[in-house]
Amino acid sequence: MLTTENYHFANFDEDDFANLKLDRSPQISFDSFKYLRLGNLELVKDLNQQQLSRTGIRPNGESITVMDYLDRMSKHVRIHIEQAVTAANV
Repeated sequence: MLTTENYHFANFDEDDFANLKLDRSPQISFDSFKYLRLGNLELVKDLNQQQLSRTGIRPNGESITVMDYLDRMSKHVRIHIEQAVTAANV
């Protein structure tokens, strides 16, 4: 969305993606999660209002701004953290 106006998001099944590597080390998963989020923060921390207002198209056809996307993803991160805690306690 930052480089292409009306960027079209691809749809994928997160569960199918997660099942690609069932024997993945929890530490590798944690490190990947951590560094992806840090990279995202580095990228978005200096965005201006015009950049935050850019739009993309979700797989369901709905339009979404960068700011709305960041809001959704911040809540989505919590889901992944809860999943990791649950997996660690199994």
